[in-house]
Amino acid sequence: MIKLRVVIIDDSVIYRRVLCETVTGTGLATVIGTAADGQSGLEKVAAAEVDIVLLDIFLPDINGIEVLAAIRRQRPDLPVIMISSGGRNNAEWVLKSLQNGAMDFIVKPSGDNVRLNTALLRERLGKLFADILRKRIAVGGGPAPVLSGDSQQQRRVYMSSRVPIVIAASTGGPAALESLLQSLSGRVVNPILIVQHMPPEFTKPLAEGLAVRTGRTVVEAAANMPVSEGLVVIAPGGWHLRVKTLGSSRLLELTEDDYVNGVRPAADVLFDSVADAYSGQRVIALILTGMGQDGTAGLRRIKQQCVCYAIAQDEETSVIFGMPRSAAEAGLINEMLPLGCIGPRLAEIVGGSEVYV
Repeated sequence: MIKLRVVIIDDSVIYRRVLCETVTGTGLATVIGTAADGQSGLEKVAAAEVDIVLLDIFLPDINGIEVLAAIRRQRPDLPVIMISSGGRNNAEWVLKSLQNGAMDFIVKPSGDNVRLNTALLRERLGKLFADILRKRIAVGGGPAPVLSGDSQQQRRVYMSSRVPIVIAASTGGPAALESLLQSLSGRVVNPILIVQHMPPEFTKPLAEGLAVRTGRTVVEAAANMPVSEGLVVIAPGGWHLRVKTLGSSRLLELTEDDYVNGVRPAADVLFDSVADAYSGQRVIALILTGMGQDGTAGLRRIKQQCVCYAIAQDEETSVIFGMPRSAAEAGLINEMLPLGCIGPRLAEIVGGSEVYV
């Protein structure tokens, strides 16, 4: 069996040991080197055939962002997963690393339940490793996803600037969302509701950063916030985001219900609520890069109850193709596009271009 070769760069002796045991415990990877500082880590990466790097944000000599930049110069396609503690300051550093090419991040577990923390970390890394291996082994192999656009029972519809846009994103999502929002023309003033899988303390800095870099009104969702044109809303980490109807208005609702698909917020929860709140009306749905299948079940409900046009990010531009593939293989996607084409396509659609659903 092919196994990923991993280098771990972390200044904590204890956490290096935890990561080594966890990586080995996935059964999908082996640790070929560890380092306690950035410079030694770069030397390890340069001296061996490495498939993935686990990189701490804060190191005693040069910080993780600088190490990431150096790795990018040496190996532009080498996946790097950042390691962070919680807290607002660490979240901002993580988001900066994602903007600069990191594949994903993991938060060092807190609490006294070592066994549970290790199991959760192993599950998280195992899913990432599995998707990396799947993408490497497939290399274009396997059947093409079936798009619902092949159906003969379709109707022609027109969208507009009043139609809500719901988005599901996970691994690779922050950079994808920035690219998407930057590519949207000023004509696209539709309300946009986003579920990006992230822990608490990360989604608010994400929203603030996207607002600055895209020039759009991007906010972290708050309870009873109205769904309105021109507003981009991101579900807060640790909370499910729903849309509820109050008279003629639609408002946002936040709940701490059980995790769905192992995450909170979950796109399925948002999509389910949109199916109810906009039953019989038009909705545009996007499934962006991410592992797993969150969004598929919720998109199915939107398709059943609404007039929905769905677009998925293609495999080549997805960091992880799991979520788009799941929705496409379920026959729920009308159009599969490279990331850079999604924004212009949305402008066409809401600007009066006809679509078939």
